[in-house]
Amino acid sequence: MEIIRLRTIRSKLLSILLVLTFCFLIGFLIIFVLLQNASSQTDEIGFWNELARDAQETTTTFQQKYIIVTELTEGEDPNFNEYIALSEQMNELTSTLSEHVDGREEVTSVNRLEMLNQMFDTRMSSYIESGTIPSEQTWQGFEFLSSEIMDHANILEDHFLVQAEHASTESFESIRSIGVVAIIVSIVATVIAGSIFYRFTTRMTSKIKRLSTRASTIASGNLDGSPLPEDGNDELSKLSEDLNEMNRHLAGTMSNMTTASRSLSSSSQELAAAVQQVNAGSTDIASSVQEISDVQTSLNEHIQQSNTRFTTVHDNLQNTYTEVQYVLQTNDESNNKVAVGKENLERSLQKMQAIKNQHEQTEKTIQLAKQSSDQVITIINHIYDVNSQTRLLSLNANIESARTKQSGEGFLVVAKQIRDLADESEQSSKLISKTLKEMNDKIDNTITQTTISKKTN
Repeated sequence: MEIIRLRTIRSKLLSILLVLTFCFLIGFLIIFVLLQNASSQTDEIGFWNELARDAQETTTTFQQKYIIVTELTEGEDPNFNEYIALSEQMNELTSTLSEHVDGREEVTSVNRLEMLNQMFDTRMSSYIESGTIPSEQTWQGFEFLSSEIMDHANILEDHFLVQAEHASTESFESIRSIGVVAIIVSIVATVIAGSIFYRFTTRMTSKIKRLSTRASTIASGNLDGSPLPEDGNDELSKLSEDLNEMNRHLAGTMSNMTTASRSLSSSSQELAAAVQQVNAGSTDIASSVQEISDVQTSLNEHIQQSNTRFTTVHDNLQNTYTEVQYVLQTNDESNNKVAVGKENLERSLQKMQAIKNQHEQTEKTIQLAKQSSDQVITIINHIYDVNSQTRLLSLNANIESARTKQSGEGFLVVAKQIRDLADESEQSSKLISKTLKEMNDKIDNTITQTTISKKTN
């Protein structure tokens, strides 16, 4: 049976200790009550023994009174003050005894004792006052009273002793009950605490074994086991919950890692293909660059060849013209030479057409160079504008420096440096502009000569 669901193992152990302490506390309370009862029984024993002594002292006191009275018969002078003191003591004793008796016989004995003592004192007081000696018959009466008083005193003493013995028996029973209760409480507390502790340790051992088994399973890589029960609120239950959560996270992580591994493998393949494509593209680009370089080289060679061919064709034309003139003048000499001249002329015309095409391409290239030169001239003109603005800023700086006087000396130095820099920039721009103009003039001359040459040819 589950008593309380506690949060921590320490609280459970404390609860076991609390139950054990509670059992012992109940036992101690019972023992305390029994001890109180035994103590009261002991007090009662002392009380009854005290009353028994009072009853016995009553007998002794009366005997002392009787001895004082007997001194009258012997002609001695008795001590009547002592007799009076003994009488008062006797009255106190009988009064005390009468207050603590409740049985019919005991009450009768106390009453008889008081009455007989009063009768004895009454008779003796008359003899004491008169100083006469009691008669024999009176002494017999005194002896009877003395015997009666002693009998009743003994009855009371026996009664009080019986009560003391009865209280002693009850006290012994209480003490024995204390021992029995102490043994029973110890056994019950031990059994209860042992049962609770055994159940507690059994449950803790079972949970620890389950946790150890599950931890070993997870450590071996098996994440598919059934989750641990999470009943309870203690540390082991929390550990079971954390272990289940860790198992779920590990399983999710492994699943994600598997998916990521597959995705990484696919991405690696795609990356390898992309790298191959990039390599192929790089090769193509390198080939294209090489082709462009080759084309540029070939273009340069073609230009060089065009110039060479132009010179050669020009020479050939001169030779052909000479030969044609010669052929015309010597028409009658040979028809074969006319045919040869015709063939040479056709070849020259073909070469001239090729040179014309080459010149057109060269003209386009020169036109592009002229356009670039014009753009540079435009930039130079813009630099001129910037220099003008810089000069204007320098002039404004000089004006502001003059207005600020001494505090503007540094500003004046900066303005001078700006003006010098603008002058240098303007000179450089003029030099560049002059150079570009000369280049443009040369390009224009080249274009003009090429055009004339093309028209002439």
